[in-house]
Amino acid sequence: MVDAVIAGAGIAGVATAWRLAERLGTTSAVLVDPGPPLSVTSNRPEANYRDWWPQRAMAELADRSLSLVSGLLEDGAAIPMDRRGYLYVTRDPDRARALGETVAARVRDRFPGSGADVVDAATLRRQWPHLAPELLAGLRVRRAGGIDTVALGRAMLERAAARGVTVERGAVVGVESRAGRVVAVEVATSTGTRRLATDAFVNAAGPFAVPLLAMVGADLPMETVLRQKVVIADTRGIVPRGAPFTVSLDRQRLAWSDSERAELERSADGRLVLDELPGGIHVKPDDTAAASALKLGWAWDQRASVPIPDPACPPTFPRMVVRGAATWIPGLAAYEGAPILAHEGGFYARVPDGQPVIGRLGLEGSYVVGAMAGFGAMMAAGAGDLAAAWVTGDVPTEAMRAFSPARLRDEAYLADIRSGRIATGEL
Repeated sequence: MVDAVIAGAGIAGVATAWRLAERLGTTSAVLVDPGPPLSVTSNRPEANYRDWWPQRAMAELADRSLSLVSGLLEDGAAIPMDRRGYLYVTRDPDRARALGETVAARVRDRFPGSGADVVDAATLRRQWPHLAPELLAGLRVRRAGGIDTVALGRAMLERAAARGVTVERGAVVGVESRAGRVVAVEVATSTGTRRLATDAFVNAAGPFAVPLLAMVGADLPMETVLRQKVVIADTRGIVPRGAPFTVSLDRQRLAWSDSERAELERSADGRLVLDELPGGIHVKPDDTAAASALKLGWAWDQRASVPIPDPACPPTFPRMVVRGAATWIPGLAAYEGAPILAHEGGFYARVPDGQPVIGRLGLEGSYVVGAMAGFGAMMAAGAGDLAAAWVTGDVPTEAMRAFSPARLRDEAYLADIRSGRIATGEL
């Protein structure tokens, strides 16, 4: 009999195992994954953190998560972090005014976290002259920066293993129940199928979580989307090495020649090329890849698709992301067509409100921690702690109940999301 079987040894599963071990003192919990721990999406993240979120529950979860990371650092964990901050920028007058209103509302409502500062156009030009002069305003998040996600995961896994957590290389192929309760989990390994008797099963399989839901008689409106970044060499020193992780909030209009448009239409993603594309292009210096490396990402492809472990780089993506980023960092235009140093692609799982799903789902003794699309690194410790609290029977706070899967069965809530009455997304 083991304390729990956790499907998925990515950052969320590892965090859940660590927090469960901390809560129990010692544990026989087992992490199950077909691949090595902290592989697939967990070793290809944006590798950033921040405590700025539009939803109170998300802000509280981020604050809790970063506090747990601080505890690991105080315990001697080697987790490289920086505090370069986040910088959101816009050239849209209405959006610029809204940034100030958002900051004022958060101060008034006493949101958790360190907050953010609105930066006017003159300050943007003075502090970050590589940005386009047409930008009207920015939002600088104070408690934010980069974090080595793999180092964080290893620190949590080491502490979990020290308290008894083991890792099983294999795949969950069945969940056995009796009288509506989990009693065992079947795991297929290279040497055969093992039956692990347990009364707690945690689905932390990330983008591969959906197939496991049927095993516990559950479903979720969860989909997976490809998210990717490219790394290029900033040989001209366009972006200062100390620049913050910078995100454009504005939709993009890109110009294409007839030959380029024909090439895009022939490519697999050609049908997504529109006259106006979504915002969210982000750029940051990435010293982990090379001394002059820049990482550029853009979640412009919103189509749901079936996840695979190692997606290839679409041929048009590097050109698109460089051209899009050059609309607000003009110097980057020099790198259009330049070779890429690396491509990082992975599938993220998400639900309609863009927030994680953490709590009981399906059979008694069955739980899920997932849908952490784009914020797995910064939220993992807090999400794992909340998942462990469900397993041990601790009553979560009302704010944390906001992540329960039950909310996604509320038709009124879903209708509010579809109509825009409830905000989704990150900012």
